[in-house]
Amino acid sequence: MAIIKLGINSGAGKVLQVVQTVKTDTFTTNSQTPVDVTGLSVAITPSSTSSKILISVNVFIGGASNRYPYLLLLRGSTSIGLGSGASGSRINTFISTHLADTYKMHGISNQFLDSPATTSATTYKIQLTQPYESGHNAHINRQDQTTDAVYTQFPSSNITVTEIAG
Repeated sequence: MAIIKLGINSGAGKVLQVVQTVKTDTFTTNSQTPVDVTGLSVAITPSSTSSKILISVNVFIGGASNRYPYLLLLRGSTSIGLGSGASGSRINTFISTHLADTYKMHGISNQFLDSPATTSATTYKIQLTQPYESGHNAHINRQDQTTDAVYTQFPSSNITVTEIAG
């Protein structure tokens, strides 16, 4: 896990700081409810209550064939950046995918502009779940099948937060 911080000129609309966490190892779950992805969280302390925080998430997801893993973005323990069309058994998510092959991964990105209205340290994190049929894995940074071959690859994922002056 690498954490990078940059400080840049201040002023309305200016970038004040950038913090990034890079996840280079893998994570696996077969939970049908969202669980924290170890090493895919980042903390930032906004310099003003009027600051906006731009959260950028870039992840590689793999898993069992014909499964529908999804990710949630949380500020502390509150899900943010969700869709709003779900009803019944449907689910509002931050990032969604359908896995059709155990030898493939999907590289997926999403962003959300948050207004945390605080100057306290704020943690943003990612949760992963595979809700469709129990006992099947979802992975970060790996395929489901890890055969010893050139098509088995291990990328990195990251979460980056950027404070923007209000």
